[in-house]
Amino acid sequence: MIEHVAFNGQLVNLASDVELDRTRFETLSKTITGMELVGTPKVETKVPRVEYSPAKTISIEYDDNEKAIFVEGPLEHFSRGDALLYISEYLATCLQSAQKGTFITHAAAVYDGASDKSTVLFGEKGAGKTTVALRLCMEGGMQLIGNDQIYIGTDGTNLNTEGGNQWFNIRETAIKSDAFLSGIFTAKSRDESKPAWNDKVRIDLDDLALTGKEGVAEVETLYHLRLDPTQKELYVAPWEGVQRNLILHEKIGRHILSQATPFQDDNGMYLGSLPLVEVTRSMDNRDRLVRRMIDVGVGEIFAPNSEAAVEYILSKGL
Repeated sequence: MIEHVAFNGQLVNLASDVELDRTRFETLSKTITGMELVGTPKVETKVPRVEYSPAKTISIEYDDNEKAIFVEGPLEHFSRGDALLYISEYLATCLQSAQKGTFITHAAAVYDGASDKSTVLFGEKGAGKTTVALRLCMEGGMQLIGNDQIYIGTDGTNLNTEGGNQWFNIRETAIKSDAFLSGIFTAKSRDESKPAWNDKVRIDLDDLALTGKEGVAEVETLYHLRLDPTQKELYVAPWEGVQRNLILHEKIGRHILSQATPFQDDNGMYLGSLPLVEVTRSMDNRDRLVRRMIDVGVGEIFAPNSEAAVEYILSKGL
């Protein structure tokens, strides 16, 4: 069988000697950023592909001439298709970074229709990106580009966002600790099988009568965000120095070095690393993108709460 899958427009053919679970693919398409199941595509050129064949031993190889990743292994490890789909996403994102200079990264982004520009929010896990992005949409009239993962690149002059995951995953701990969130959402019953930090509620844009932004948007401002209730007042400054360089370099480079997507089977068994795909070209484009971000400037925001951060961003003070 052959499944035609696109990730942010990059087509990948997933070929298998055995029938895979298409219903499972449809389910995963709702949670994988930029994923779309497409019909038989009308293409004249050779399409990148992931190809699976049953075998007694597990192996994975990349053929640069074919732009193909070949996977072998027992059916019980790969027949559901989860692993092959995530490998397909990895291949697509690597090819986009090498050929287009577009990267998927951990960040949030919103679009301002009045200025026709986007705002990007970097920050560590739990820094408050989701809460601030949500408030910018609900209170600032912005459109969501992506909440947790976004595509970003540069044409050499402008920084551009190119879409992302258009839904919100709200932590139970955030709902209980943030007055704005607790006024909107009711915390669900705790899933005791998960740590409270990772127990999340998914909220789609339709649930909040919000809209998303598709396609390319020029970046106007970039921020590195941290909400900290122990911070007594708002602190804003240009983000500079070694920490900035390390974090931007790592965030933009995660897929290049296959750090974000390990080689694993359908059940999450760790099998090692994925093969590198066009890594030299991707790294050159990563370096160009990070330099452009630094040239444009990234603001550092430490705020005692989401209200203070949103008020500042909407003022476009930096």
